[in-house]
Amino acid sequence: MPNWKDWISFEGINLAFPKLRTMQLSNCPELRGDLPSHLSCMEEIKIGGCYKILETPHTLNWPSTIKRVRIEEDSYAQHAAAESYPMFISKMITSSICLTHFELYCIQSLTAFPTNGLPTSLQSLYIDGCRKLSFMPFETFQNYTSLVNLAIWNSCDSLTSFPLDGFPALQTLTVKGCTSMNSIYISESPSRRQSTLRSLTIGSHDSDETLKLNLGLDTLTNLEHLYFRCYGELSFCEGVCLPSKLQSIEISFKGTNLHAKEWGLQDLTALSRLAIRERGEMENTLTMESCEKSLDK
Repeated sequence: MPNWKDWISFEGINLAFPKLRTMQLSNCPELRGDLPSHLSCMEEIKIGGCYKILETPHTLNWPSTIKRVRIEEDSYAQHAAAESYPMFISKMITSSICLTHFELYCIQSLTAFPTNGLPTSLQSLYIDGCRKLSFMPFETFQNYTSLVNLAIWNSCDSLTSFPLDGFPALQTLTVKGCTSMNSIYISESPSRRQSTLRSLTIGSHDSDETLKLNLGLDTLTNLEHLYFRCYGELSFCEGVCLPSKLQSIEISFKGTNLHAKEWGLQDLTALSRLAIRERGEMENTLTMESCEKSLDK
């Protein structure tokens, strides 16, 4: 609704939408941020193409019961001031004491999270297409004790390295298409806690850069699913040994000798899917069916 400007609240004995739980606002570029404040059952909201809502966070009535938020930018948002998004997100975070799922998509003007960080109640955080966004400082990772799912897609281009053991309860991690990312590592702190990761997906940017995996993979004792995709060269640390609970492995790389014979594949009794692909002028694929014959070579 391109001409809708004001949400005029229903006035009467009974309030409108008393049981409304989910609301999606799409392509309403003139709608201002004065939304109803009585939606006490609201749990999920999705906003896309409504840039004036984002420009007027001070008038936004944000129900404190919100648990899931998705914010997406589109062609309308090119008119929005860059500072609108941090203000809007800060207002939303301050008001939403129950927020558990937060998604940001294609917000090109967003450069930073609020100075006070994100809610520590978060269980899932998905970021896609936010190239200019600076990710939260490493030293704050330990504060997010409820975060179990994290995905960073084609975002946070200033992020050069990522520690796998920073978030205390993280179970699923996806980091793909970060243009400056060149190192994934596990800290060597003597007080390091046991890893909770169950699924790890790493994909480098489409370039010839080398992605270094400075990992003692065997320390990821609960890992069940492992996926690496590298357009450049993939560099493992020496003596790599895979976690014994792995059920699926998929590795795609370019021009690197992975020394698969040293991985201890024979000890992975739970493994049901294996694919190793070398990308070049001709693509070579090692699958479960050819695994034994290839490793013997």
